[in-house]
Amino acid sequence: MKIPNHEARVIFSRIVEKSSLHNSSRLLMQGNCPICTDKKRRFYMKDYGNESTMVYCHNCGYSRPLYLFLKENYPSELANLKDVFMKSIGDGSAFKRKVEKAQKIIKPFNEIDAKLRMYAKTHAFNILEAQTNENREKFRLKTIEYFKDRRITNKFINDLFCFYKGPLKGYAGIPFYDDSGDNLIHIQGRRIFKVKDEIQESLNPKYKFIRDVENGIEIDNKPLWGTCFVDKSRDVLIVEGTLDADAFYNATATCGATMSESLIDDIKKKFPKRIWCPDNYWIDKSGKALTQRLLMSGERCFIFPRDGDFKDGNQMIVDMGIDKVPIDFVYNNIYEGKLGLTKLKLMEATKSSDIIDAAKGDDNERQMENSRS
Repeated sequence: MKIPNHEARVIFSRIVEKSSLHNSSRLLMQGNCPICTDKKRRFYMKDYGNESTMVYCHNCGYSRPLYLFLKENYPSELANLKDVFMKSIGDGSAFKRKVEKAQKIIKPFNEIDAKLRMYAKTHAFNILEAQTNENREKFRLKTIEYFKDRRITNKFINDLFCFYKGPLKGYAGIPFYDDSGDNLIHIQGRRIFKVKDEIQESLNPKYKFIRDVENGIEIDNKPLWGTCFVDKSRDVLIVEGTLDADAFYNATATCGATMSESLIDDIKKKFPKRIWCPDNYWIDKSGKALTQRLLMSGERCFIFPRDGDFKDGNQMIVDMGIDKVPIDFVYNNIYEGKLGLTKLKLMEATKSSDIIDAAKGDDNERQMENSRS
């Protein structure tokens, strides 16, 4: 479905910097490329008759039909063309087919997806985009360094935003997509810079979600990260944090240990084959509480060995210098249901008795030494 030239020109001039009109060799307009941010006006829009209107950049090689360019980068602009598409169809024997084709181009349209993508363009930049502004470039390099030190994969890093203004200023933006991977449903901020004291910590917590009422972005539902990346036919690992999800094979993240019963029920329906992987039962209090809650409801849970010092999966791969938590290690440390909870209590009791016995042994030695003296 072709966008009429007059509408295409209006949209192009609205979203492309330093655009100008042309009418030679089917060339409609040109301007600076919004994809690679080239400033030499080498981003072109051409009319190819009844086939389509194309955009392409002579600098970065980006080339798409205009409607696909809008769908990928400016979905709100495409949604606004709905009436234009319908009016251009007209009547006739092919009417139904044309309507279906037009609706396929316009949909799926997700309002929050459009808002979040536009917000990222106005408040942040992609981590791969080198910045001429010195402070922003330092921020970008610091962000890359942080995630590289945490042994995060390039697949994860390449999709990150660096926020330079707004509620997430100084945070790396981690995008959350729906199950299809097409619609952006959330952006989680991960703090990059250290804070000075507890007051700053309360004002700038480690994780934030975008909540900007003035820009109409106010999302209450707690999302799952990575649902579009997992294979549901295999065991899906349910972890707490996004960085941990990148550390495990076939994992999705709940973004914290605090979950409503409805969210847990949704996860059970979405992933019939699942293994819960909360933070270390023996170290993290919230991870322990979540594990006990899940085991009581009959779930399978991976639990780090009693003598392990890793708080979570990401710390394990960082400390051990590996890329992923071995899947065999996960399967060898799975506990299930109330029986698993009983085993854990026995382990706790055994450890406690060992400590008591050791203490008693020390007291006996002291008494013997005192009697000798």
